[in-house]
Amino acid sequence: SSQIINSLFIMLGLQQDDWITKQQQQEEKSLDHLSILVAEDDPTNRLVIRAILKNMNIQHEIVSNGKLALDSYSDEPDRFQMILMDCEMPELNGYDATLAIRQFEKDHGYKPIPIVALTAHVLDEFVERCIACGMNQVIAKPIHIHELTEAIIRLCDVDAALDLMEQ
Repeated sequence: SSQIINSLFIMLGLQQDDWITKQQQQEEKSLDHLSILVAEDDPTNRLVIRAILKNMNIQHEIVSNGKLALDSYSDEPDRFQMILMDCEMPELNGYDATLAIRQFEKDHGYKPIPIVALTAHVLDEFVERCIACGMNQVIAKPIHIHELTEAIIRLCDVDAALDLMEQ
């Protein structure tokens, strides 16, 4: 299984500096309390994201479009600490799904969940659109492990959560 994942990373052109270091592995042991909702329609990208999150010991649910992401989040808004949202998906794209999630949070008094855009479009106009609809950060595809790890740690306030768990 790990050989398949390693081969997949190599095929996708992930660089050597993307591999998880021992220090990152130690940090990731502390991420097992997180649950992340992933909205991604591409089967290969779903496989890569699943492998990364599994390697980081993060619980996750993967759905194939924005409508399913909205449904999953609105059914159990306290279940997830972050959403990874592809921008271009069928049925309901990531932009509109994010707008709907932000409206749901406003209507029901929930604190906004961190939403990270996953997109191949990194031109300023696409990044601005992501931020304008309520996404917190944009990560370009192909996904780099260290960039995703940093986003999770920063946006999920992992250090604060660890401090509470140690008390």
